[in-house]
Amino acid sequence: MDAEQFFHLIFAEAVSPEAQIAVWTLSDKATRFFDATDQAGAYGMSHIEDSDVYYGAGLYQPVSHGRGGRSDVVALTTMWGDFDIYTAGIHKDKALPNTADVVLDFLDWLILRPTVIINSGHGLH
Repeated sequence: MDAEQFFHLIFAEAVSPEAQIAVWTLSDKATRFFDATDQAGAYGMSHIEDSDVYYGAGLYQPVSHGRGGRSDVVALTTMWGDFDIYTAGIHKDKALPNTADVVLDFLDWLILRPTVIINSGHGLH
């Protein structure tokens, strides 16, 4: 699944000029907003070689400057979780799961199953 397909899966028809996807890049610490899933996906993919790329889990009303805050979120289309996996030198809390399999076993136990699981490198989302 590429970024455009991912954004379409989680935001689908909810994206509009009044409900935009926020994409933030670490290299320039800037947020850009998109009112189409293909534009957001293409932008994210164009920066994965030179930056960490993040997206907002909510859709945002038009934001004139900055990243936008919780009062700017107009829609949530998903429920999400952030499950850190213990990695020495990265995490201080040793009480975290030590493998992805532990997290996946927990997710299998839930009544609501994840549609998508993303491995961020030091955890699952």
